[in-house]
Amino acid sequence: MKTPLRPKGCHNRFDQRTILYLTGEENYSHVHLMNGKVILMSRTLKWFEKRWPSFLRVHKHTLINPQHASRVKRGARLTLPSYLIMRDQTQLLISRRRVNHVIAQLSLQQGVVYENRTYRSQQETSHGMSIPGLPKTIVYGEMSRVGH
Repeated sequence: MKTPLRPKGCHNRFDQRTILYLTGEENYSHVHLMNGKVILMSRTLKWFEKRWPSFLRVHKHTLINPQHASRVKRGARLTLPSYLIMRDQTQLLISRRRVNHVIAQLSLQQGVVYENRTYRSQQETSHGMSIPGLPKTIVYGEMSRVGH
């Protein structure tokens, strides 16, 4: 006889406003709450994405609550990674094919800071060995607010 993994009548119900983001592993999801708790659920991210259309898919393994996004760090080039910084300072990778969509969706949110990473080319830096096609120094800057 099989025993249930959780006692009868025990259900996890969440208020969407308390969820920061969800991460997925195969058929399980980790729900990260504002109070720091992480709850393992036997549901896929796709299941949560259908139930909560206001949440935003930023990566194959990550679904976020856009209300808790604080900053977007965009790579200087498409080949450099872009990140989303959540309210609890968690840094989440944004899939390169989803970057433009994520920025467009977050531009509708108030208070999200957009940070564009720029870099100096090899010609602009006077020191070091020159390797064609690679930036020598990456300089972070050009902070601005998204959507007003």
